[in-house]
Parts: sequence; C-alpha cells; structure tokens
Amino acid sequence: MSWLVLFWLLLKATLFSTSGIGNLPILHADLLARGWATEQQFAEALAIGQITPGPSGLWVISLAYLVDGTRGALLSAVAITLPPLAVLLLDGLYRRIGEHPATKGFVRGLVLAVNGIFLTVLVDI
Repeated sequence: MSWLVLFWLLLKATLFSTSGIGNLPILHADLLARGWATEQQFAEALAIGQITPGPSGLWVISLAYLVDGTRGALLSAVAITLPPLAVLLLDGLYRRIGEHPATKGFVRGLVLAVNGIFLTVLVDI
C-alpha cells in the first residue's frame, strides 16, 4: 500500500464531499476497489466515530488507522485538516487584497460565471 496514494484518496474524499459522513461513499468505493479496506473495517470505523465525542468526520482517522496503522491515522488527520486550513489562508489573502479593483473585477466575473452555469443547468432541466 502506497502511503502517498492513501493520502491522495483521503484528501480527495475530503475535498469532494461535505466531510463528516459525506466522505463515506468516496472512500468506500476507492478503498474497497483497491482491496485496502473491508466492510468490517468500515463498520468498525463508523461505530468508533459515532461513539467518540467531537466532529463526525473523525471516523476517517479510525478507518485509516485500521487500514494502515499509526501512519494511516496521521495521514488522514493531515488530509482532513488541509482543506479548511487552505480556506483560512485564502480568506486572509482576500482580506488583504479584497478592496483592490482587480480583485473586485475577478470576483464579479466569478459571480457572473457561476450564475451563467446555474442558468444553463436550470434551462437543461
């Protein structure tokens, strides 16, 4: 088992889900397909995550521990912490340069692009 691939799978699940129990389908598909985890390990990790206090997303650390021991637990802790830290860094950067005219134009363009995509999807439905 490659620790780098495991880290990427954990990070991908965190980035493309709402965290918490939202990681489950992505991790379930990826880890079972590679044969790195079993249904029993998922059940145990979810049970541990439910009975321990704290955020519901910490079940991922239990799963990674069951899959790859202490190294897996540390990798998962880093993987589920990086996206929120990146948001904090981007927020700090935006607070510094948010009033610059180029930044305002960029954000206005992003808003228009998202609205355009939303309307396109709405019309297709």
